Amino acid sequence: MNEIEDPDTAAPNPKPFNWKSWKILPLTETSSTNEEARHQPIWTAVVADSQTAGRGRHGRHWTSDKGGLWLSAVLPTPGNLEHWNALPLAVGLAVIRTLTKLNITARMRWPNDIMVNDLKLAGLLLERYHSDRVVAGIGVNLTNNPGEESPELSRIATRLCDLTPSPPNRDEFMISLLTHLKEIHQEMDQGGVESLVVELNQMWGVLPRSVELDIQGKSIIGNFMGITPAGNLILQDAAGTESEHDAAHVTMLHEVPTTER
Repeated sequence: MNEIEDPDTAAPNPKPFNWKSWKILPLTETSSTNEEARHQPIWTAVVADSQTAGRGRHGRHWTSDKGGLWLSAVLPTPGNLEHWNALPLAVGLAVIRTLTKLNITARMRWPNDIMVNDLKLAGLLLERYHSDRVVAGIGVNLTNNPGEESPELSRIATRLCDLTPSPPNRDEFMISLLTHLKEIHQEMDQGGVESLVVELNQMWGVLPRSVELDIQGKSIIGNFMGITPAGNLILQDAAGTESEHDAAHVTMLHEVPTTER
């Protein structure tokens, strides 16, 4: 049997549709929704049933099997680009607001992971292809089985269907997320990260957290204390002295269990 699908007989992608101010482009399969979204206008959301080359920060592979939400939203970033430096945190907050509506308590792990307890539920990848917009890639485990492709994920990942007895379907979750994403973008546009900093610092869960940072190739251990009104990471050393670090310079943050200290 020929297992190569004939492109003339392949199932077509569903038709694009508009929802409020969003244009939604659904795909059955793509290499990366971020790549599909990079040439799209603002307020476009690309969503795929699966990705063959999904990726996280620094090019890491992101398992994107059927049953998850693989979404890339094109967000405008008008004016001074520094105004939008903390947009990845704001997008994470939009995901957490969506989960809160489902009575799921989640937290963010700097700078782009959404955690439930110590298990990863969702991840973010924001990329700027044009000066006036950002593509916000959001991956959420819903009913998919990431451990099937990558067995090690079974120990570190969780799914929405494991967290609530009546999970919404993918499109219901997507619509709720896009609603919160638009709201939080408007809040940040009008008031900057300062308008969100209190809520952002609540989404880290219990602080301080023992962490190890990789900052431009240098390893630093300390306590993560949240963020400043400018969106910089606050790190406290063993002597209690606090320092600020630009998110762009933090290559990796690893949460260190107390037993490792």
